[in-house]
Amino acid sequence: MVLDLRHNDGGSGSWSYQTAQALWGDAFVLQRLEDYFRGVRILWRASDGNIAYMKKLEDSLRKDGEVKRADEISKVRDGMIAARAKGEFYYDEGEDKTTKPKSQRPLALDFTTPIYVITPGRCASAGLDPIDVLKRFDNVKLIGAPTSGDTTYMEVRSSDLPSGEGKGVVPVKLWSGRPRGSGEVYRPDIEVRDVDWSIAAFLNRIERDLATRSVPTK
Repeated sequence: MVLDLRHNDGGSGSWSYQTAQALWGDAFVLQRLEDYFRGVRILWRASDGNIAYMKKLEDSLRKDGEVKRADEISKVRDGMIAARAKGEFYYDEGEDKTTKPKSQRPLALDFTTPIYVITPGRCASAGLDPIDVLKRFDNVKLIGAPTSGDTTYMEVRSSDLPSGEGKGVVPVKLWSGRPRGSGEVYRPDIEVRDVDWSIAAFLNRIERDLATRSVPTK
């Protein structure tokens, strides 16, 4: 199986959770990701401008028929409004999982089909989120180029400067305690340095790697 991130231009990374759940099952994915992200807190800056942006984002998602994602944004926006009303700077999404023990008995992995994820050098933000998820599983290999890095400040919006001579980029969300640090990149298991990045070239390289994999004995 091949997942191609070459044309991923950002947006929501929620598709990677759905893909992982379809491949490995809900329980297995939940266990792996809870252990990996257990120290993470997601904080939303509760400013008037950010709250207004979230409303526009919600409306846009509903217009496009993405009801579930729109509902999630609406819930976050309500949390931001409540935090703002209490004089708090951030809406803290979710519970604190840092005190929860890691899983003592990992579930058995029953989906072992080799998966190759094509990574371009421009991969960042919502292009890295899927890799955070998929690299939790041993049958996943990255192939391509080292990715770009990003910061822990996410979900940016643009705002006109008071002078009218430019725009500022304002992060709305902060990942506190993210395992992958600011500026940290993913390096591929199979680095492709050839100029030819066609589908045929990747499939050829993947087939060569598959031929070298050990055949399990009964």
